[in-house]
Amino acid sequence: MDNYFQQSSFGRRPELPRYDLCFVKGKRGAMDFEMGANSRALLPDADEPVVWYVCTDELGRKSTCIDYDMIPRKHEPEPTTQELKDTIAQLTAKITNLEVQLGVESTDAKQS
Repeated sequence: MDNYFQQSSFGRRPELPRYDLCFVKGKRGAMDFEMGANSRALLPDADEPVVWYVCTDELGRKSTCIDYDMIPRKHEPEPTTQELKDTIAQLTAKITNLEVQLGVESTDAKQS
């Protein structure tokens, strides 16, 4: 029997485990953070916009401690429907212009 989840009454879902972030203070705090062998952790710094990537080896010693800057990503806004229509119209005009310059008949013209 799996002892991870507590037994519950019929029809109830077992309570899910609770997760949280462990904050550290600087590299010293990241190095002092206790971890088991062959572990990895991302530890946010309490004082700076930095996250520490910490790994341990098979003996539980810190083998890696690297700091990464946490900077918000800048997302470009989604184009509106009108902007997409304008882009399609511009591309269609360019294709038509190229067809005229090359003396090629458009496949759309053949179908109509």
